[in-house]
Amino acid sequence: MGAEGSTESLVSESFLLTHARFADMSALEALELLVGGGKRVPVVLMSGDVARVPMGDAQRLGVVQMLEKPFSVEQLRQAVRAVVTSSLKSA
Repeated sequence: MGAEGSTESLVSESFLLTHARFADMSALEALELLVGGGKRVPVVLMSGDVARVPMGDAQRLGVVQMLEKPFSVEQLRQAVRAVVTSSLKSA
């Protein structure tokens, strides 16, 4: 199943944790669908090559944290904590 058919199941009220690439589209393309559908959530984006992610587009679409693979469990915890904390402050 492509990302388009699964976006609703990926959305949390707090944040979205996603990989930069799906089999048939990029995460930024999937985020365009979410934003276009009126859903805005803070995003933690994982990638094997963060230099290839267009940061301006990513930030416009809600990416607030980037994790370059491989990353540690502690780095993941810190990214999630930062996103949840910033979401609570802006609520």
